Amino acid sequence: MRPFSEAVWLPAMQIEAIASVTIDGTTLTPANVDFDPDTGWTSLCGRRVNLTFTAGHEAIPEDLVTLTLELAAGALGSPLGISREQAGAVSVTFTRTSGALQPADHARLAAYKLGRLP
Repeated sequence: MRPFSEAVWLPAMQIEAIASVTIDGTTLTPANVDFDPDTGWTSLCGRRVNLTFTAGHEAIPEDLVTLTLELAAGALGSPLGISREQAGAVSVTFTRTSGALQPADHARLAAYKLGRLP
């Protein structure tokens, strides 16, 4: 248990509703809790928090499906992490190896990263 009360941020995006809330042993009315459905911010503060909520995308976003397929294809195409093959005068260079995230992939995932606003 922490000695000081802290702001409560929900670890989710696309929050639909808060179903129940208990803060430091006191049950609150969920309808009275303000929250930002995109960032997880709530108007709650407390040390011991028990909160039930509904969140998530109704369907998996297309850009996440595309990135997942690209990572799987990279892992299948070069399972050992080989980035270049050459046989005589013929060579092949792979742009994605071992299904690892590339720097550009992190930018594509930024919209789904959980965290507080600056």
